[in-house]
Amino acid sequence: MAEIIYPLDDTAMTYDLTRHMYILNNDYVLNELGIDLLRDLNATEDPKRSSIAERHLKRASTLIYNFIYSFAQNDAKDYIEFKCAKNPDWREPIQQALEEQVIFMRPNPDTSQTRGVNIMAGTKMALKREDAISPLAQDILQNAGILYTGYYLVPLNFDEIKRLDY
Repeated sequence: MAEIIYPLDDTAMTYDLTRHMYILNNDYVLNELGIDLLRDLNATEDPKRSSIAERHLKRASTLIYNFIYSFAQNDAKDYIEFKCAKNPDWREPIQQALEEQVIFMRPNPDTSQTRGVNIMAGTKMALKREDAISPLAQDILQNAGILYTGYYLVPLNFDEIKRLDY
């Protein structure tokens, strides 16, 4: 049996080597989640309409990955990026979190721009960063141990392997 090498592309997700993150595939979102992003985003006036679904999925990944990195201690972001790409135990929960984020963003495509309303004062207010992330995605990542806030024992040769094939 051939060894599986991570990051791993499949019908559900591909790994973007430039952004260093998994991104859900639009066909997977349509067929497995039943979400037609082209229809839902109603991009009739977008000059790049054909890529709006992919841009939306990249945005969902960016939100999830930035949320994960926000838990990093000191300079652990690079190591967490490595673990997100190369750790097979993290791939499924990352996929599930991305799925939940896409579902969460469905009524409001750019949740990072969402504002709350203080009904008593009748004013708008900025929401916390985590309010832009699906609560279920947060639970999935927390339960998988991905939102670890402690210190990692980074391999001594990490600088040599950092971003080598991911």
